[in-house]
Amino acid sequence: MKKFLSILVFFTACSSTPDIPDETASRTYRSTFAGGEEETKVEKSIEPAAEVKEENTLPHAIGPVALVDEKPVEAATYNLEMSRLQKTGTPLPMIQKLKYKLIMKLVDQHLIERAIAQSEIKVSETKVDSKLEEVRKEFAAMRGEATLESMTKQLGISTNDLRRSIQQSIALESILAKDGLVFEEKSVREFYDENPENFARPDQIRASHILLKVDKSASENDWKATEQKIKKLLVTALKKKTDFSKLAAANSEDALSAKKGGELGGFFPKGVMVPEFEEAAFNLKVGEISKPVRTQYGWHIIKLEEKRAAGPLPFDEVKTNLRAQLKANGMQQYLGAYVQKLRAGSVIKMLKDNVK
Repeated sequence: MKKFLSILVFFTACSSTPDIPDETASRTYRSTFAGGEEETKVEKSIEPAAEVKEENTLPHAIGPVALVDEKPVEAATYNLEMSRLQKTGTPLPMIQKLKYKLIMKLVDQHLIERAIAQSEIKVSETKVDSKLEEVRKEFAAMRGEATLESMTKQLGISTNDLRRSIQQSIALESILAKDGLVFEEKSVREFYDENPENFARPDQIRASHILLKVDKSASENDWKATEQKIKKLLVTALKKKTDFSKLAAANSEDALSAKKGGELGGFFPKGVMVPEFEEAAFNLKVGEISKPVRTQYGWHIIKLEEKRAAGPLPFDEVKTNLRAQLKANGMQQYLGAYVQKLRAGSVIKMLKDNVK
């Protein structure tokens, strides 16, 4: 996961700023910004002997990782972000490659927070509540069963941290608007019309199933015994008065779908399910129930609920998410230039020797 979810709403946008160089152990940037031109003077420290790093260890700071106008970016802040990054499942070798880049992310975060504080922009709790609900819905649409709260809890992000991040994102948007950021509503339709390949939808189906699990280490006799059980359920499922959803809720060992009457969670195209399940499901007619299907998980009977033919996604179906995406992309690009201005007006010293 390239973006650090701990700075969930907008600080991730700083990822559009240039990567920090890794050539030196510490580097001081003193810049002036005048007349729209940026001049940068660089003082390099003597490069120490290269130190061998273990790829299977989590980088940690033993002291401040940077100074921004003499104010430290503390080790505790760096170590907390590293811990959260690890919780996203990012492999340790990849985290090792990011250990110095994270310092600059935190420097940019410091600069943005300072700019917000100096702006004295006030954001009401009502606006935060509204934005939080919007973020929650967008997250649910992307992540399915996972919730925003479960993800932030997993990463060790408190509700107060999340609300503060959202509050700052709203304030930052106001700052960038005053600085010249403009979003053109017509760009949403223009992008949709000019990029039809981005909105092509393959054949999709919506299905329900009943699963009787079989352990991976089970014998063939165990598989046959479970097959007999699923065949009995199939006889019941095929009776005209049988409600498949109730039968699934009472008998399926897929606990997640059983709570929804066997529903597998919306439409899905080919390439999502295991091959045996997919082949059986896509060959059914709407309302039809399959014969028992064996997969690596056990025995299934599948009911095809609905088919949706390939074709372009309607504009009305995608415009809300597309608008949000285009607006976020534009803000991210503009933020990169804005952060460069903030850097230009500050003295930033990287203390890379404090990261082990």
